[in-house]
Amino acid sequence: MIYKRDECITYFKNKYPYMDSNDIGLLFDEVCDIYINTKYPFKEVYEVSEKDFKKHPTWFLRCMKEIISQKGLNNLVGYSENGVSFKFDKAGLSNDLMDEIVSEAGVF
Repeated sequence: MIYKRDECITYFKNKYPYMDSNDIGLLFDEVCDIYINTKYPFKEVYEVSEKDFKKHPTWFLRCMKEIISQKGLNNLVGYSENGVSFKFDKAGLSNDLMDEIVSEAGVF
């Protein structure tokens, strides 16, 4: 199944009934921004297309799940004791999830 905006919102509304549909929609938009900035870093204007959803049919849903489930220090990848330093994973998402999206670049 391809999880687009409506399918993701319905899924999360059923799974987390306490969440507002507008908040879920904003989360989906955030996930789309992460996808676009990762996949097409050199394009100024881009919207997620049908091709993107078909190429990564569950990525958007899994990304939303990961963002919701990461409360606390789940995405912590480094820690220093005396200087009290924390290092978090890029975009707050796991490397495995982010590595599924390969950036595209073109000739200018």
